[in-house]
Amino acid sequence: MTDSRFTALLDGLRLGQLLPDELEELQAAIRSGQYDALIQEDIRVLLEQMDEHPLWTATRSDKLWQQLTTQTFNAPVEKPLQRIPLLKTAWFRYAAAVIILSSVGTFFWLNTSTIKPAIVHTIPTSPVNDIAPGGDKAILTLADGSTIVLDKADNGNLAQQGDIKIVKRKNGQVEYVKSGSTNTPESAVSYNTMQTPNGGQYQLTLPDGTRVLLNAASSVSYPVSFTGKQRIVSVTGEVYFEVAPDPAHPFIVKTYKEEIIVLGTAFNINSYTDEPAIKTSLLKGVIRINDRLLKPGEAYINGNIIPTDIAQDLAWKNGIFDFNHLPLKKVMKQLARWYDIEIVYEGEIPGFEFYGEAQRSLKLADVLEALSGMGVRFKIEHNRRLIVSKM
Repeated sequence: MTDSRFTALLDGLRLGQLLPDELEELQAAIRSGQYDALIQEDIRVLLEQMDEHPLWTATRSDKLWQQLTTQTFNAPVEKPLQRIPLLKTAWFRYAAAVIILSSVGTFFWLNTSTIKPAIVHTIPTSPVNDIAPGGDKAILTLADGSTIVLDKADNGNLAQQGDIKIVKRKNGQVEYVKSGSTNTPESAVSYNTMQTPNGGQYQLTLPDGTRVLLNAASSVSYPVSFTGKQRIVSVTGEVYFEVAPDPAHPFIVKTYKEEIIVLGTAFNINSYTDEPAIKTSLLKGVIRINDRLLKPGEAYINGNIIPTDIAQDLAWKNGIFDFNHLPLKKVMKQLARWYDIEIVYEGEIPGFEFYGEAQRSLKLADVLEALSGMGVRFKIEHNRRLIVSKM
């Protein structure tokens, strides 16, 4: 096979225009390993073209380049001098996935056991039905039962509870500030709750200086003033903590199923009840769950401590959807929470995994346009329902 013939087959693969016999011809050529240099150059050119597209985040380009060249070509390849985002995949050598480039220039991979023709049709979505991304939205429920809609409240003092002022800063963050020296008796401790809806997130600084960030459909309940020997809070959904160090007063986080003991650290808890298990991921410091200690870079799931991709676990906090290794249903759950939509599946649900990233600041139609290149059809209805079906 000539180089020009191989390149033409690669182009046909991306466009979804290969006939069955052409696909077999390409698979055989890929398996031979004779065209690795052409494949590398093809990737480089394609991804250079999408370098400036807003759906691409280049935070992992070095790591992913090494994964690409090591996993695909069995040996690291020196990265080009120019900044070119290159992403992990092993489909070229092993016929295990298909690169999909949609009309908007984004990328995702469809992980399958054999190469199939790529479908890159984009499903037009009427702008009337498009849905804006989530934002800073939350409700603060005070100990007396009164509520404050934080995204509608003015900046400044929101409430006074004993010697604690609740203040909304200019950046929208809520902070608890001690305004006096009075110590609240432990028996008189009252609790507040911050809750985000679907399509919401919010930042909070607790009375001890601990920083809290809530993802969509999440909550944290905490005392107005920490007293006694422990600092105890309760969470639902997904919450990120940067705990203020205080070894004399351990910080304890309770979920519906587990209790995490902290001594000053940064970690993430994903405790959505519609997920199969609670996942607690440690960024730095030390935490203890059920008498087991976690080290940075580890996660606790179902009684097991496992290595975890911290960047993926914290992607939401950094304004990114990280879909690497996620099946369709998990991807849709993230979109449902952030865009406040209902997902309705029609027919068979594709079983492949996605690879790729997108910014959470994008409108829903932009994200769906990227995803629709992988054999999945999406339709946004007027009542915030997203119909998902196989092409």
